[in-house]
Amino acid sequence: MSQEEDDLILVANEWDQAMVRNDADAIGRYMADDWIIVGADGSMSDKATFLGLVKSGALSHDVMESENFSIRIYGSTAVVMARGISGGSYNGQAFREAEQSSNVFVKQHGRWKCVLTHLSRIQEQHADLGRPWMVRVLMGLRAVPALLATVVRRRRLDPAARKPWDASLHVDRREHGRRVRAGVMGRFWTPTGGMVATSADQFRHPPPIGLAQGGWNFRVSPSGAGTALTTETRVRCGDPATRRLFARYWRIVRLGSGLIRGGMLRSIRREVERGRAPTSGVNP
Repeated sequence: MSQEEDDLILVANEWDQAMVRNDADAIGRYMADDWIIVGADGSMSDKATFLGLVKSGALSHDVMESENFSIRIYGSTAVVMARGISGGSYNGQAFREAEQSSNVFVKQHGRWKCVLTHLSRIQEQHADLGRPWMVRVLMGLRAVPALLATVVRRRRLDPAARKPWDASLHVDRREHGRRVRAGVMGRFWTPTGGMVATSADQFRHPPPIGLAQGGWNFRVSPSGAGTALTTETRVRCGDPATRRLFARYWRIVRLGSGLIRGGMLRSIRREVERGRAPTSGVNP
């Protein structure tokens, strides 16, 4: 990669950072005076209008990340293409988009300035992680204790008992294109799983006494000429007594948990190698 390509990637990353700071003056320093943006919906806006929205607070960003750069340089003009994610708020409505961006830069007075930005929305793909037969069987077995308890007590089945792995599931996709993290909180060792509602903020702190947090991580990373998809499960307990309860439960289910994760990874690999987009199933 040439020095000019490195410089353009640096400029693009600094521009992203200025967007997240919502610093209109800093954002404007990377735009030519006649900069135009063409949105994914075909709408167009100029520099003054865009920066006016930022200054007024009508448009703000809390995430703006670019990766997988492809750069073409033609003298003092360059085309910078990248894949990324942008998210924030526009006129009070939250948004989060996976995008392919194409930016045309022109060197003016020794500095690269963007004259045109074009965005294309990337259709998100969803994998049906519950489709493999082994996953369905093992998840069904996990629900048996709750079904039996319901029959004995003759009461209406709690939705968490029918689908203990799906109740109160929180998914964090801030590292779009690289990692998906899902989390649950509850009493996993009980017949129904004892799921409780949770959020990303709650996962920044230990769980309350008597509860455990379960984190599930899918990560995509380069591997030679291909791509490696890995998964990892982590558990954090609220107190020593809860940890002992979970440890006894884990000794029973750890083999099944490994089989489930392996089945999911093999299912994703088959779909990718067939050239198919994963079908909608788990769609948080």
